[in-house]
Amino acid sequence: MRQACSILVLFLRVLGVNVDDTPVTFLQSVKLEHNRRVARQEPFTINFRGSLDEVAGVQLKLELEFMGHHGEPNLEIIHDCSGTGVNSTGEALRTLYLFEYNPQIGEWKTAKQN
Repeated sequence: MRQACSILVLFLRVLGVNVDDTPVTFLQSVKLEHNRRVARQEPFTINFRGSLDEVAGVQLKLELEFMGHHGEPNLEIIHDCSGTGVNSTGEALRTLYLFEYNPQIGEWKTAKQN
């Protein structure tokens, strides 16, 4: 008797990029809510087991820990997995989050681009 098991490992990768899309290091760690593992090395990668159907429409709560050079607090973002996967050429879909920290008032401004 032959049996087969197919496991698709999906992942969430968090990378720092500058405004001109060049890589930049400004994060210390990335933590996913309800996951005891913390990603502490770039690229910050969190793996999932399952299928694209299982994560489509799921919202992931991420806590970003910054280097703290400007006393910036951690930032929580909600990532919506609708539209997660690959495009017609097989490239992973990307969501860009823009962060702006004002050290005078200690607040973050965030914006999301698809």
